[in-house]
Amino acid sequence: MKLQDLFENTENVDIAHRKLTDMIEISQQMDWGITIRSDFYCHDNKLTTLEGCPENIMGVFNCSKNNLKSLEFCPLSVKKSFIAKNNEIETVEFMPKYVKGDLDLSNNNIKSLEGIDKVLHHLEGKIILTGNPIKKGLGSLVRVDGINEVVFQTSDQQARLAFQKLNNWLMKNESISVFESLYVEFKFYGLESFL
Repeated sequence: MKLQDLFENTENVDIAHRKLTDMIEISQQMDWGITIRSDFYCHDNKLTTLEGCPENIMGVFNCSKNNLKSLEFCPLSVKKSFIAKNNEIETVEFMPKYVKGDLDLSNNNIKSLEGIDKVLHHLEGKIILTGNPIKKGLGSLVRVDGINEVVFQTSDQQARLAFQKLNNWLMKNESISVFESLYVEFKFYGLESFL
């Protein structure tokens, strides 16, 4: 049976749970082009790269539970949520540019959020970062358009306080021009290294 036959009568692209190690061959067989007009599921495989992914997803994109260290080749825009939890992602260097839902990067190995604003231009939801050893770069999050909440749970009291202060600032919906007030507050609590 051809892969194309598996998806002929389905609305979504679902290549989850197939023990795939890459998507290049599948993308060529499927010929899905640059836009998927529904959800795209490639979670629970053994993917080490997202090469072969479509550029635009009109629904949910889920690449959770793979062996990804990077989001290179991920879609540029996702109309609903982008889910990449439970991987080995170490950097925010490669991200989608636009996400109209939540962005879930929980349980990865991200240590810094520096530069996230250079790749993620707009997020209409929350960013979920629980289970990452994040110690710096929180200031980059305030420059991402539309972000309204950061979910981050940890036993590290300093990190928990830093994320709490960041969320308080995001809820006030302060403009970037008053970013200095966030810096002053972080400095007051000894959290400036997190910015």
